[in-house]
Amino acid sequence: GGSAALIVGVLGVEVDYAWVPRFFQDPDPEVIVVNSHVQTIAGNVILAAPLSLTRESLRPYAVMGIGAMDTYAEYYREPSLQVDDTLPAFNVGVGAIGMLGNRTGLRFDLRRFTNLDRDTPSGTTFGPARVHFWRGTVGVVFRY
Repeated sequence: GGSAALIVGVLGVEVDYAWVPRFFQDPDPEVIVVNSHVQTIAGNVILAAPLSLTRESLRPYAVMGIGAMDTYAEYYREPSLQVDDTLPAFNVGVGAIGMLGNRTGLRFDLRRFTNLDRDTPSGTTFGPARVHFWRGTVGVVFRY
């Protein structure tokens, strides 16, 4: 995955994309999910610590936004249970950006994703299902 952000002062905007393969799979060969993934794309608002406090060291931030979550699961010998849905989603999290030089740095964050639709049908349950998970990331920052 990846993201692009623009932070001016303490406020910013971001577009975030991630693709997680084998999301619903288990290494146990008895589990019937043979192929799966979750994909997220979101537009977010960032609230960052002021540069006057952090002075280009580790700069903490909070982030939240809305977007879409694509879920897919393929089951062994049960094609009627296949799940392939795109759901409205919400995410919220915290992180920090640490610059190593004038143009490059590292970014760490932890986010909670959840679908917004409480009536999401699921092929694996007998009623509505909710997809929610935590995602931790570490990435390289390029500043222009």
